[in-house]
Amino acid sequence: MPTLNPKLVYLYAAAMVAAVRNRLHSQKALREGKTGLSRLLKALESSESAHGRRFLMYLRGKTTDSETFLEDYLVSKQTDIGPAYAEMIQFYEQAGIKGKAGNFQQFKKVAAAQASLIKRYQDHKEDLPAEIYVCQICGFVTTVQPTANCPVCHAVKEKFSRVGTP
Repeated sequence: MPTLNPKLVYLYAAAMVAAVRNRLHSQKALREGKTGLSRLLKALESSESAHGRRFLMYLRGKTTDSETFLEDYLVSKQTDIGPAYAEMIQFYEQAGIKGKAGNFQQFKKVAAAQASLIKRYQDHKEDLPAEIYVCQICGFVTTVQPTANCPVCHAVKEKFSRVGTP
């Protein structure tokens, strides 16, 4: 499998983080009545997003097929992401910051739900429901249309978005 260039991965992540931060601060500036600052930050968001898309195009040239990517993604969730969440939970609990420890507990539950959905796909290939639902608050994924609050973050069911067949 080709190796991804770590600098390119970093640049992609940095651009996307910058875009999101600019979007959030643009919205905050708008609420504060600073329309000029809001426009500037919105423009910077757009610029960083363009950089991110370009970096992603370069990265796509270095990736494997989608099935292999999915396998690698699952392994990453289980061997890198899951343990990192557990470390963060322990860190915040030891620091007495229960709120952040709880947030990382949610991230861990979401990662488990993602892994479960990936395994279901791998075991049954295209035999997934036509619709998948994603909680826009915590990222929880399910193939069952929500009828109650999110089981992870307790957001109301209206916070779920439907991802249908393309």
